[in-house]
Amino acid sequence: MGFSQSALKTEAKAENWAVLFVGTQKNANQILKDKDFALVDRGGKPRAIEGIKGIVVLDGTWKQSKTLWWRNPWLLKLSRIILNPELKSLYGNLRKEPREGLLSSLEATAFCLEALGESPAVKEHLLEVFQTQLNRWKQN
Repeated sequence: MGFSQSALKTEAKAENWAVLFVGTQKNANQILKDKDFALVDRGGKPRAIEGIKGIVVLDGTWKQSKTLWWRNPWLLKLSRIILNPELKSLYGNLRKEPREGLLSSLEATAFCLEALGESPAVKEHLLEVFQTQLNRWKQN
């Protein structure tokens, strides 16, 4: 079975999965209002997070991630996670994001996991790992 049919050796029903792809969402400001996290269905309408059993994170350049998403019919069936985090990317001036307010894949994943109910310690650990990676990058 391919990923489109199973994940983690169990059947993967599209309604139970969400994709974390930080792209544009036409009505994101209306959906998010004062929230940092929202889940929308395929039509762009807000939906409850209940029933979400897993997330798919597309990692790569923005162009690569968008291509992965658009070329995979199963991913297009998934709900989409919209983020509007208060925190700024740890990248700082090391890397220019395509627009203001975007995070690295790891930062977005950490933020998303906390919003989905994981312990804040999970987010903090992932951010520490990312900061260590950046510190090593700065030294080279």
